Amino acid sequence: MEFFAGNTNLVQDLKDKSFTAVENGTDSGQWYLDVGPTGPGYFLLKFGTGNHKDMANTYFFQNTGEMTKLVWSNEQVNFLSGGGNIKGNIGKLSHYTTYDAAFGQTGEIPEPATLALVGLGLFAIGAVRRRRSSHS
Repeated sequence: MEFFAGNTNLVQDLKDKSFTAVENGTDSGQWYLDVGPTGPGYFLLKFGTGNHKDMANTYFFQNTGEMTKLVWSNEQVNFLSGGGNIKGNIGKLSHYTTYDAAFGQTGEIPEPATLALVGLGLFAIGAVRRRRSSHS
């Protein structure tokens, strides 16, 4: 997935081999997997294409909304069976992997003004202590 996104720092947060793909309406050509990541991200769909080494079998998608369903269409995965036969391709879906951009992120980095205030406070505390120790 790192290759497809152009980012080598991606963390794959969900791998699921037990899924059920559902067609969104009869003969709509729209498919989805019901999943539950907490935010938008990326997903890969890998299809079994048999021994056709010259055929693409992995497709990279970006979900731009709340990622509760992984959605794709027949047109996006066309020619998996060869010859433009888009019917039945869903049966060849072997697995999917997701990436959630918020997964594993650290907290916010303090602003420079906040750091300056902390530094000023520490300086003031040091000056007061030094003043008290010189008067003693």
